[in-house]
Order: sequence, then C-alpha cells, then structure tokens
Amino acid sequence: MAFVFGTSAAGGSGTFTGGTITGDTSMAANKQFSVATADKLKVNSVIVPQTISLQYIIDPTIYPNNSDNLWIADNSYQLTGASIVYSANDNTGATLQIQKLTGTTAPGGGSNLFQSALALDGTINTVLTATLTATTANLQFTSGNRMGITFAGSPASLDLIILSLTLKRI
Repeated sequence: MAFVFGTSAAGGSGTFTGGTITGDTSMAANKQFSVATADKLKVNSVIVPQTISLQYIIDPTIYPNNSDNLWIADNSYQLTGASIVYSANDNTGATLQIQKLTGTTAPGGGSNLFQSALALDGTINTVLTATLTATTANLQFTSGNRMGITFAGSPASLDLIILSLTLKRI
C-alpha cells in the first residue's frame, strides 16, 4: 500500500485508506487532518475528546454586585451548551445569565450568551438547559476572552447552583 501525502510540487494532496503509519509523520502548519467520524480519532486507543465540560458550584450569596468573572479562555473555543440545577428556588424572580467579556469589559456589561436569562424560581432539582444566542460570534472565544456570570434580582435566598458549560475547540 502506498501512502502519498502532499508530495507534488504544486502542493498536492493524497488519500490514506486504512493501514498503519509506522514512522513519524508531520504536516505543514497551514494543513489540516480531518476524520469523518470524530469518535474514530484516537491517541493510544483513547478517543480524543471533541468537547470540554466546565462544572461550577456557585453560591449566589457571594456575588454582592450580582456579576463576576467565571472563566478565561486559554485558546479558541465556542460555547455549545449550558445548563443549571438548584435544590432550593428563589421565589423572587431572580435570573442567571452568562456573558462573553472582552478586553476590559466589566462583568454584567458583556454580550449575553443565552437568548433569555434562566429563571431561578422554578421547580427544584430540575435541570434547566439554556437556549444559546443565535449570534455565533458571541459564542466564540479567543485566548484572553472571558466568560462572566450575572444575576438579576435577589438570588441570595438560593442554595448552591450547579452550572455546566460545554465548549468545543475551534
């Protein structure tokens, strides 16, 4: 079986259809390697994860200004999902919103990542899944961008909130 990969003088391309590459293989920085099925990409027999999950246990009583920084991007990511659950509700109409923060934007002043804030006065122990904004650019983070959390209303009567965020590398 022959394996030819980008060897022509014009840059070329090639196809690999099965088998094992037994030697060191490298690609130019401006080239990419793609697989049709993500769970087929493995390193040492372990599937390379396609997403990362960030889990936060949040005590709303420690947010005196109702907004704070939550996460700093160390690379390029896109938020693909968010959900919360709480074990005691607020009953005052408080809400939770996640925002994209760039530069020196203060928490509470960024771009909302949920189409509408999640209400914190619903049925306890029920996972609430956020509907993300339709503005893809707001969901994408580059290194140094931040994610912030903002509460509206008075969430101080709540117990702990579990916040789960799913991101993918882009």
